[in-house]
Amino acid sequence: MLILKLVIVTSALVGILKGFNWFNNHCYRKFGHAFFTRQAFWRAAVGFNLMMFGAYWYDAAARQHGDTLNGLVLIAVGFAIAIWLVYLNFRNTNLLYGIGGSAIQMWLFWSLAWIGIPVLIVFMFCQFMMLMDTRPVYIVNH
Repeated sequence: MLILKLVIVTSALVGILKGFNWFNNHCYRKFGHAFFTRQAFWRAAVGFNLMMFGAYWYDAAARQHGDTLNGLVLIAVGFAIAIWLVYLNFRNTNLLYGIGGSAIQMWLFWSLAWIGIPVLIVFMFCQFMMLMDTRPVYIVNH
């Protein structure tokens, strides 16, 4: 039963990814605009992370009765980046594709940024710690 569940989940994920790829290729052929690019991901990731860290900063400052303006500024800058990305999507496509593509793009990129960026930071920290633990290698019989 576990194997069947894994096969169903894997095939559903592959189907969803193929659907995203088909939609991206269709939009590129029709409008010359691809929704799912590396540049769009990094723009969205920066915007979402600025909003997330701004919310944390705002919450911490509100708890300590400090200045919450810094957190609000980070949230506003992150929101402006996300709105700019949606504007670019609308400008390069029509209304229907702009709404659908932007909604899918924001959901997918938010999920990847929320999970991927912290995992990347932890991975880079672990790589750094492993490099600090290495010892020099000397060639004896050369």
